[in-house]
Amino acid sequence: MKYIAAYALLVLGGNAQPKAADIEKVLKEAGIKSEADQVARVVKALEGKTFSDLVKSGNAKLASLGSVAAPVAAAKAAPV
Repeated sequence: MKYIAAYALLVLGGNAQPKAADIEKVLKEAGIKSEADQVARVVKALEGKTFSDLVKSGNAKLASLGSVAAPVAAAKAAPV
């Protein structure tokens, strides 16, 4: 998650396609140790995709899950 967060910060800062070195630099400046293979995996997975499209896709996936709160509330309200 830290790699995606660093990627997002870079995109929001104006770097539309951050490289592995960019992500590693952000994490280092934040005092976070990074693993080069994990950074490379994130960069490869996001290569050629716009961050706004990734966010839209993620929001659509979350919406498809529906609400988890409704069944929990119903269970609590049911008499025992």
